[in-house]
This record gives sequence, C-alpha cells and structure tokens, in this order.
Amino acid sequence: MTELTVSLEHRFYRYEERVYTKLAFSYVYWEQYLSYFDRVNVVARVMSVPALEEGMVAADGESVRFLDMPYYVGPREFLLKLPALFIRAYTIVKSNSHFLLRSGNISNLLFIYIMLLRLPYIREFPGDIRKGVAGYSGGTFVGRVLASVLDRFARFQARYSKANSFVSESTRMLYESSRPSYVFSSFDLSEVSQAKCSYGFNETLKLVALGRLEKEKGHADLLRAIGDLIDKGLDVSLLLIGDGSERMELARLAAANNIDCQFVGAVTDRKKMYSLLVHSDIFVLPSHTEGMPRALLEAMAVGLPCIATAVGGVPEVLPADCLVPQQSSEGISSLVMKLSKDENLRENLGRRNVELVREMFDPSMSRARQIEFWGRVCE
Repeated sequence: MTELTVSLEHRFYRYEERVYTKLAFSYVYWEQYLSYFDRVNVVARVMSVPALEEGMVAADGESVRFLDMPYYVGPREFLLKLPALFIRAYTIVKSNSHFLLRSGNISNLLFIYIMLLRLPYIREFPGDIRKGVAGYSGGTFVGRVLASVLDRFARFQARYSKANSFVSESTRMLYESSRPSYVFSSFDLSEVSQAKCSYGFNETLKLVALGRLEKEKGHADLLRAIGDLIDKGLDVSLLLIGDGSERMELARLAAANNIDCQFVGAVTDRKKMYSLLVHSDIFVLPSHTEGMPRALLEAMAVGLPCIATAVGGVPEVLPADCLVPQQSSEGISSLVMKLSKDENLRENLGRRNVELVREMFDPSMSRARQIEFWGRVCE
C-alpha cells in the first residue's frame, strides 16, 4: 500500500470520531490524492469540540485519516506547546515513510525528524515565505527576524527534497534548487459553473474582494480607496468574502468612512461563492504579498474585470493595465474610477480574463504535472 503523509498549518476540529473543517481541505479535496495514493495521512492541528458549528464539513473519510497535532493559536501558544509538538512530530515521522511538506510550523517540526531518519519528502511552496511571515506579524523587528529565519529554512528544505512544487514562476525563482521543480496551481477550472453575462450597473458600482481578512491582504488599502471614490462622487459598495483577525478593525474603518461594506464571512459553498462573484461588477485583490492567488483566478474564470496589486505571481496572469503598486489606495481608486466609466472596457477585460484562465490552467495539464510531482516521493 502506497501512503502519503501531508502536513499543513490549517486548523481542524474533531467531533466524536470524525474530523471537520470550517473552510478549506474538506474530504473532497483529499480525494484527489487517492487517485494516486492508496491512503493519505493528514498532519495538522486538531481541536476536539463538543458540537458541530454551522459551516463545518467532514475532512476525513475512506482512506483519509488525521494524525492530530496539539492545537494552538498564535506564537505564545505555539511556544507553550512546543515540547508536546516535538514529541508528537517524532512519533508521526517514525511511523510513516513518505511525506509532502507545506509551509508552516508543523511541517518544519516534521522536517527535523525526516532529515534525521533520512526519509523521502516533497515540498510545496505557496509563495514568498519571508514577505508572508513579515506581513502577518505586522512588520515588527521580531517578525522580520523570524521571517528571515523561516525563509532560509525553506530554502534548505528545497535543497534536499525529492522534488518541489510552486504556485507561480515567481515563487519558483525564489526557491528553486537543483531538485526537480513543478509549477501548477490548486485552482480547478472544471468546478467553475457560472459566468458573468452583463457588465452594466444601475447606480451603485459593486466591488468584491475574496480572501482572509489579515493585514497582509491589504483590505485597509481597499477601504481607503473606496473612501476616496466616495469623496469624488462615485456610488460604490464593497462585498468582503472571508474572515480573519482584521474583521473588527476593517468594520471600524468602513463605518468611519461611511462605506457600504458587507461582511459575509467565510463561504464554504462553492456555488454560493461563485454566485457572489458573478453578481459583482469588479474584483479587487489589494494584497501586499501573494503566490498565485486562487481567489483572483476564480474571479477571472467567471468573467469579472479584475484589479490587483503587482505582487508574486499576479503579473503572470493579469496585464499591466489591471495592476497597481502594493499599498497604493490611490492606484486602486484611480483604476476603479476608470473602469466605472466604461462598460465596454469592463466587458473586454472580463472576456479576456476568461480566455487567459482557460489557456493557462487547463485541468488536464495541471493534473499531469501534479501527478508527476507526487510520483517523485516514491522514487
């Protein structure tokens, strides 16, 4: 039996004998691995809960089991539970043989024992680790030092893996080593079942943003841009899809600037998520750092005109006339104002986005690269 043990930083919840997730990595996600491997072991933080909450869906199932790591949230809890995490990591590595490591603390702990026991592993890189950690920590001195250390550690992991995968060419250029490398995204074009048909709007221009509500995602920049647009007389609203630690601060900022901002939280229903995108007018991605943002690809795939910061792999999928500098609320407001005045331009950009995504993210080609990457761990 061929098994793969996958480690990731996502948080899961155990209720009775099953494991659940609130957003990503449901059982449907892990099923794709079962087309190649006989069984998948998932290593992640798992917290026992007394009852299921709305939106929780099963993450485990037939041939997919979870190897629970101690649950923690934030640096302080991580340090307090570090001894227990080290012990659990050792027991997991000792009883398994083939690993796929994603970025995060859990993977870094496993890696130490994987190297000591000389076990095979493959490594996935979702983006610029240095910028991601620094952005999450708010750019503090300690955060910058930690970001530098983790970035170097990731480069060391890339050097000794059986193979590495990257979400974009820009990420590959950052972490590529002499090991075999593959570039593909987890974005699945085949699940897109809706398409934007009309590009006109009545009185209010509806902007939409999709992603975690964290500092490095730049939503505060977007809200400041909208405040500027309102001052210039444009009737504009914002739909924020996602949740995170910045939600309360963003709500305060929106209220202070009299912005019509609707927070819908995390959306696990894919059909509902695509419906929300289709019924919006312009998608905006104001991130300070990205790898290859799946949210952007989803918006492009339904035919939305998109505006994004020129970070990570974004310039690989969006042309220069749709890009703005990072942390530039002025750039966002200027481009939104331009698109608001031209329905034909919005439609042309939307149609172009659909064609580009279909060309670059053909499901069969992405699948072939993914399977070849997986196969490297068994060589």
